[in-house]
Amino acid sequence: GFGRAAVAIRSTHLSPQTAWLFAGVGVVAESSPAAEWRETELKLGVAGERLRLCAEEA
Repeated sequence: GFGRAAVAIRSTHLSPQTAWLFAGVGVVAESSPAAEWRETELKLGVAGERLRLCAEEA
């Protein structure tokens, strides 16, 4: 059959006191676990740095 899926691989949930960052990757048979981990760290690092800068300005 046919199917359709949508997966968010980056998201942020903000409340007045807390921020939750979520990141993931698309893993396939040819994926390198180490490379996928680095990609996840990069995604979270960029978002985390932006949140840190915003917090410093507040």
